[in-house]
Amino acid sequence: MKHYLDIQAIIENDTDLKRSNAKCFEVGDIIQITEKVDGSNASVQKEGETLMAYSRKQSLDEFNHLDGFYNYVQTLNPADFDERYVVFGEWLRKNKIVYEKENMHKWYVFDIFDAVDEQWMTQDFVRQFCADHGLIYVNVLYEGPFISWDHCRTFMNSPHYGERQEGIVIKNQTKINSTMKGNPFYLKIVNDSFKETMKM
Repeated sequence: MKHYLDIQAIIENDTDLKRSNAKCFEVGDIIQITEKVDGSNASVQKEGETLMAYSRKQSLDEFNHLDGFYNYVQTLNPADFDERYVVFGEWLRKNKIVYEKENMHKWYVFDIFDAVDEQWMTQDFVRQFCADHGLIYVNVLYEGPFISWDHCRTFMNSPHYGERQEGIVIKNQTKINSTMKGNPFYLKIVNDSFKETMKM
């Protein structure tokens, strides 16, 4: 079972206590910004002719089904999937943020991992995979050159699935799969209001 990336919150500048993790992002790099959805991480991988369903930490079955995600996976066509790919998304279920009812209990795909070559696929690949197989691709807020972190923050209050937005995920497509130590190619920025909700 492949675990999803632990996406770090941005540390934009070095301080006495923390080292910046944002140096992988340079002006002109092609990035994608997506809405960070407050559901449950859920993935699918084909094994033989069967689609296996997973939460972040364990495999699912009819008894441990992640609020219906396992049941949803049983409606998918195994022929649409390749054993080499682990498809990751967010299963939108009741959590801290209240979303519109019509958006709940749906799977919003945001990444695909190639388990053979051990690398993350580009977002162009992920988007096309979703289009080809009738899956929902996560809401995209921006695609284009990296300008600045202040520019990225302008997308912090653009909710698509409900009245509030947990935050954003910024993915560097120019440096995807970069091995630059301590400087990941995915970062997140979480809204202050969501942080306060989590504390409560």
